[in-house]
Amino acid sequence: MTQELREGVSRVFADRLAGVDDKLIQECGAISYSFYELTCSSFLPGVSLCELYNMTPENFLWKWEASNVNFNSRSQDSELKLLTSDSIVAVKTLITRELLKDASKRKQPRTNATVLPANLKDSRFPTKGDSVSYRGPATDVLSRKKRAFRYMYEKVSERSEVLDERIEEIAELVREHYKISDFSDPSASTDEEVIVVGRIVQEAEAASSSSKLNDATIHLESSRMHGSGSRVPLRFSPFLKIRGCIRGAKSVGFFPGAITVLKGKNGGGGWFQVSEILGLPPPAPLLPAEPSHSKMELGMGGLPFSMCVACGPYTTDSNLQYKPRDSLFEYLKNSKPKVVLIMGPFVDSAHPRIKAGDADYPPSRIYQARFLNPLIAFLKESPESIVLLLPHVRDLLSDRAVYPQTEYPQHLTGDHPQIHLLPNPARFSINGVNFGATSVDVLFHLKREEFLKRGEEVTPIPPTSVEDTGADGMGNLCRYLLQQRSFYPLFPVPLDVSHEVNLDISHSEGLRMCDTDQNKYAPDILLVPSKLKEFCKTVHSTIAINPSYLSRARYATINVSAGTTPAMDRVKVELSKFKGGETTG
Repeated sequence: MTQELREGVSRVFADRLAGVDDKLIQECGAISYSFYELTCSSFLPGVSLCELYNMTPENFLWKWEASNVNFNSRSQDSELKLLTSDSIVAVKTLITRELLKDASKRKQPRTNATVLPANLKDSRFPTKGDSVSYRGPATDVLSRKKRAFRYMYEKVSERSEVLDERIEEIAELVREHYKISDFSDPSASTDEEVIVVGRIVQEAEAASSSSKLNDATIHLESSRMHGSGSRVPLRFSPFLKIRGCIRGAKSVGFFPGAITVLKGKNGGGGWFQVSEILGLPPPAPLLPAEPSHSKMELGMGGLPFSMCVACGPYTTDSNLQYKPRDSLFEYLKNSKPKVVLIMGPFVDSAHPRIKAGDADYPPSRIYQARFLNPLIAFLKESPESIVLLLPHVRDLLSDRAVYPQTEYPQHLTGDHPQIHLLPNPARFSINGVNFGATSVDVLFHLKREEFLKRGEEVTPIPPTSVEDTGADGMGNLCRYLLQQRSFYPLFPVPLDVSHEVNLDISHSEGLRMCDTDQNKYAPDILLVPSKLKEFCKTVHSTIAINPSYLSRARYATINVSAGTTPAMDRVKVELSKFKGGETTG
C-alpha cells in the first residue's frame, strides 16, 4: 500500500480505528492471489483494495458503510463504527458481486457456430494466419444434434441391431480379404470344417463377476443372419493355426466385444472346435492426395506444422493448484506450436478435493482462470496457432457423461475463432494429416481383459517398419483398435472399470475409427492417452501415441515436415516431461 493511500485510509477511518492493529489497515488492501486470479486477468501482489479497484479512500468508505449496514443489522451501533476483519470481507464480496454483475451486462451474445463468420472481424482476437488448415467434424445443426443424442433412452431392439451390424460390417471386410464365399452357423453340427464370424463374449455367470476371459468361459455369439444370434462355447485345438497376423506375433488376443473369424467345426458336442484363427485385415493407409485433389487445393496438404498434445487431469490428487498446467502454458509461450490439442478433464469429478466438495470456486470459474484466459493470451501472442479442445466423460464442464460424447458447450471457447471444439472420440485433419483421438483410457481396459491364444503362423503380414513387431504388447493393444475399426471395441465395459465409461452402444457409430468410405482407411496418427507407460509406436501405417497425463508432467510434441510422401515418413514425435519448470525429453 502506498504511503498516500495509507494516510487517506487512516484519515477517513480516523474514528473507526481505535485499538485497531496496523495490520488491519494493510488488510483493507490485501487480497489473495487465488481470489484475484479467478476474477481478473492479471495480478500485482501487495496492492491495496483502493489500488486494486481504482477507488479513492472516500469511495472505499462508502462501500464499507453500504456493505456493513446489512452485515451489522443485528449488532449494536457502536460495533458498526468499528473497522473489523469481517467487515473488510463484506466489502470485498460487495465489490466482486458488482464487478461480476457489470461484466455479465457487457457480455456479448453467443452464437451457435464454432467460428465467427468470415466477414466479421472481432477486434479482441487477432486474425488466424495461413500456416495450418484444420478440418474437423461437421458443425452444422443436424450433425451437432446427432452427436448430442438423448442418452438413457436406449432400447434393447436398437442395441441388438447395432451389435449385429458391427458383425456384418467386419464379416464383409473379411469376406473380401480372404475371398470367402459364405459364413456358417457355429451352433450347427457339421462333418467338415467351416468358417464362422461372431463376437467374443464371456459365459453369463463369469460375466457377472470381475473374472477375466479364459479357456473355460470364452464363447462366440453370432449375428441373427449368420447363426440366429446363438452363443457357442469355444474349444481350441492344440495344433491351432493363426492366419494373417503380423509377422512375429505367434498369438491372437481376444477380449469381450471383439469381432472374430474362426475356422473349425461343431461336432455335436455342444461347442465349436477351433483349428484356425483368421486375423482381421488391417485398415489401409490414406494415401497423400494428388495436386489436383481438392484437399491439396483447399486444405494445404503437405505443409509443415508443429503440435503440442496435453491430456488431463491437469493437477495432482493432493491439491487444486494446477502446477503442471503452469508449466504447460510456459512451454506454449516459449515454443508457440501451430496446433495445441488439449484433452479433458479440466475439472475432474474424480479428484479427491472435488468429490469432497472442497473447492473454493465453481468449475466454470476455475476453467476460465486456469485455461481459457491463458489460451486467449497465448493465441494473442501466436496469431497463427489454433487450439483444439476434446472433452472427457469425467469433466464437470461437460453436460454429457456418456460415451461417445459430444463436444464441450460453445461458451468454453470464449467465442474465439481459433479455439475449436471436438467430440470424444474425434477424427480430424491438420494440413492433410489425419488424426484420431479419444480421452477414454481404452488401452488400460483392453490390457485388463486381453486373453492370448498362441498358435502357428500362416501367411503372416509383413511389418511396415522395423519396430512394428507382433511381440510388442502396447503395439498390439493399438492394433486391436485398428483391426476392429473402433475407438472402444470392448462390450460390455469391464465390470471393475464400468464407472469410468458410460457406454451407449446404440450410438456406436460415433466410435468408428476408420473413414466411412468402405470403412477401411486408418488415421495417420492415433492419440490414446492412458495411465499405462507413455509410448510412441508405429502400428501398420499408423503412428500410435500415448502421451500420458499432464498431472504426471507428461506431454507430447509432434512435428510434421513438408512433403507429399505418406505422413508416417514425415512425422517426428517427442515424449517429454516437465521437471522443475523446464522441459526434458
